[in-house]
Amino acid sequence: MSRNTGNSARLLLPKNSIQEDPQRDSNLGTVLKRRRQTTACTTCQRKRTKCTGTTPCQGCTASGSECVFDFSKDKRRKETLLKAQRDALDTYQILLQLVRILYDGTDETVKKLRGNIQGVPSLQEAMVNLRSLFP
Repeated sequence: MSRNTGNSARLLLPKNSIQEDPQRDSNLGTVLKRRRQTTACTTCQRKRTKCTGTTPCQGCTASGSECVFDFSKDKRRKETLLKAQRDALDTYQILLQLVRILYDGTDETVKKLRGNIQGVPSLQEAMVNLRSLFP
C-alpha cells in the first residue's frame, strides 16, 4: 500500500482567546474548570447529548422533556448502590421483626417495644434502638 504524501497540509488556526463556554469567577476573573457529571439524565442519555447535571438540565428545559436521573445505571457508584441495598434489607428485616412481635407477641411485649420506641427524641434513634434489640 502506498501512502498519499501529497502536499495537502492542514491549516492550523491560533487558539481563540475567548472560549465558548468558560465558567468565570466574577470576583477573581479566573476561568474555573467545569466539573464532570457522573450521570446524565435519561433524556440526555437517550439523545446522546451533554447533560449539565442540574434538575432540570438545560437540554430537557430546552426540549420541554421530563428530566429524570437514574443513579442505579451509573456503574461507578456500584459500592454506594450495594450499601443502600444492604441498608434497605436491614430495615426490611427489622420491620418484619416488628410485625411478628405485633402479630404474635403478648400485650406486655408490645408495651415494652412501644416504650423503647417512644422513649427517644427522633426516628433515627428509634431505628438504632430497634437494631440493637434485633441483631
